[in-house]
Amino acid sequence: MTENAGWWDELKRRNVVRVGIAYAVMGWIAAQAAQILFEVFEAPAWVAKVVVSLIVLGFPFAIFFAWAFELTPQGLKRTYEVDADESITHNTGRKVDFVIIVALAVAVIFLGWDKLSNRNQPAATAATAQITDGAPVLPAGGGGKDPASIAVLPFVNMSADPEQEFFSDGISEELLNLLARIPNLKVAARTSSFAFKGRNENISAIADTLKVAKVLEGSVRKAGTKLRITAQLIEADTGYHLWSDTFDRELDDVFAIQDEIAAAIVTALEQTLGLRGAAPATARTSNLEAYNAYLEGRQLMEQRGQGPLEAAQVMLEKAVALDPEFAPAYSSLAEAVLLLPGYRGAFSNREAIERAQPLVERALELAPDSADSLVAQAFLLEQDQRPEEAIAVYDQVLELNPNMVRALMWRASTLGEVGRYEEQLESLRRAVMLDPLGYVPVQNTAVQLQVRGEFDEAVATIEKLVRVRPSVTSYAGLASILSAQGKKDRAHEIWLKARDIAPDNQGIILGLKWIYSDLDMLEQFRQLESASPLDEVWLVMLERRWPEAAQIMEQLVANEPPGVPSLVRNIAANSQLFAGNPQRALEHFQPVVNSTTGTVGPLFATEADPLVTSVIAARRLAGDGKGAQELIGLLRSYHDETVAAGHADPETLLREAQLLTLEGQTEASMARLREVVDMGWTGGDLLLYWSFMPLHNDPEFQQIHADWERERERQRQAIREQLGLSSSGRSRQIL
Repeated sequence: MTENAGWWDELKRRNVVRVGIAYAVMGWIAAQAAQILFEVFEAPAWVAKVVVSLIVLGFPFAIFFAWAFELTPQGLKRTYEVDADESITHNTGRKVDFVIIVALAVAVIFLGWDKLSNRNQPAATAATAQITDGAPVLPAGGGGKDPASIAVLPFVNMSADPEQEFFSDGISEELLNLLARIPNLKVAARTSSFAFKGRNENISAIADTLKVAKVLEGSVRKAGTKLRITAQLIEADTGYHLWSDTFDRELDDVFAIQDEIAAAIVTALEQTLGLRGAAPATARTSNLEAYNAYLEGRQLMEQRGQGPLEAAQVMLEKAVALDPEFAPAYSSLAEAVLLLPGYRGAFSNREAIERAQPLVERALELAPDSADSLVAQAFLLEQDQRPEEAIAVYDQVLELNPNMVRALMWRASTLGEVGRYEEQLESLRRAVMLDPLGYVPVQNTAVQLQVRGEFDEAVATIEKLVRVRPSVTSYAGLASILSAQGKKDRAHEIWLKARDIAPDNQGIILGLKWIYSDLDMLEQFRQLESASPLDEVWLVMLERRWPEAAQIMEQLVANEPPGVPSLVRNIAANSQLFAGNPQRALEHFQPVVNSTTGTVGPLFATEADPLVTSVIAARRLAGDGKGAQELIGLLRSYHDETVAAGHADPETLLREAQLLTLEGQTEASMARLREVVDMGWTGGDLLLYWSFMPLHNDPEFQQIHADWERERERQRQAIREQLGLSSSGRSRQIL
């Protein structure tokens, strides 16, 4: 070494600087690789800390060895033993440079892989739409987001034990519930956020779909009595991490840990977004098993349907039994009970109210100021035909939790009952904004848009759901909207997509049967087998064999237990009416009519128009003109109410055409019927409507019928092509 060389020059000559850079880069790569391996093997948190500490402690030793030793052709020697003229540090330096370049390249590749695979976005890669038929396509771009909006993605369960899944979901659910009570913060609903569980989607694309500016995600790993939870708050458009933290705790009280993490994240959000004033947390349980049963019950309730709701009732009853002080379990159980009659549950609406009443009272006793308790109370009031009281309580709920989607939906339904139609649609649209991937709010909103004549918006609303979350449920919703518009060919195509997912689903088979029935495609109808006991008589009626249909239905009614379902009674009555037995038809109609009288609305519920017009025809044919006129007046009152509500769909216009005929206004009836047919409506057989039978010989009616039949044939041909059939209807493949 020359005496005049400076320290820096000497450091460079001995490759100390190069070794330091190489060690730093390779140490970073080693730490990242170790982190991945530790996550795979679920190593305790202290192992990672030890490894990182050893890497850091090794740095000064690397610098020391680079200074004190030199690698020569004869092996490793102390630096002072090597003559300056014989030193080959310049050659060694180039090798170290090469190592640095390779290490940096590896680091860049690692960073790129990390970014592209979203390894730091665990919840974006973690619940799944229950049924998918291909990779969903998320929309690009996400304008119009409120800066104060957030989605809480389901935290990823990093543990080997799948039983920890509910705990991971519970963390996300608790955070979402807390955030939802912050005033002026828009929080995407659980249904929509959890639709991305198990799907490898980009954070920005998820945010665009949910129309939120920020995303909260995380992961949960449990090993023995140790628990590690990571969470991070991300600016969706930029990917910038606004906040992140890791919590390492002993698993003594999982609920205390949830509260601690939730409080920390809420505080960070309040500081980041400038929001204040989160409402108190809902009532909690210290029983993990009860909490998991509650979570499972709530998830089942989201699916609707008789089966899921009955299963939800079982789980929520279990939660209540495990913890009799758990208020949200009582309120959720009350909701499940009240929902069941609408899905042909085992008890009537009045029985449901009586069962739910003590559950709501208990929830209010345990947590009187809880939004969960109050929304159950409001729903009970709504079902008990006390709409004004229900609306007042719903408003109270939304003050406590402005992001509660079910409160918005049920409030909308109640607003419609009292004639506040614009507020009704506004409440539904707010629900869809918060829960754009929720089947129930999207379907309810699409139906309301449909009946108001907003056909394109109705279809577009539910098509967004189908694109992102294709499933039997979303396909069924779209098919029903298209069918209601008379677009049976398009609806048929959607039903076929649903059948690809679930070939044996009875709801899909029934949907296809209705289309074949409406379009008189009897061969296709026969080829579909379902579990319905009414299939035989349905086919007989489609073939217009009325006496035979009447005989079959008499046997079905005789073999039914007391309380024959309304549907069976209706079919029995109509078959007798077409067979020329109006008096016997009235005997079948009477229990149905008696069970629904009292107010105008309930009389004209599902399948109302065919029921009422058939009863009117039966009364007229039986010589009861006064009774027929009474029903015409009730039908007119109901129709005027629906028109005032903004209804302008084909069903509403068809009802008006029938009413005008019954009231003797033939010219006006023809004009309205022409409007319905020009819309492309194709439901049922126009010649079988009792109200229009006096018009069959009218030339104008015959022209309308010819145009209607032409559109039906066009749709039949489109369906044949979808099925791969010849124009004659002969199959080229098995349906």
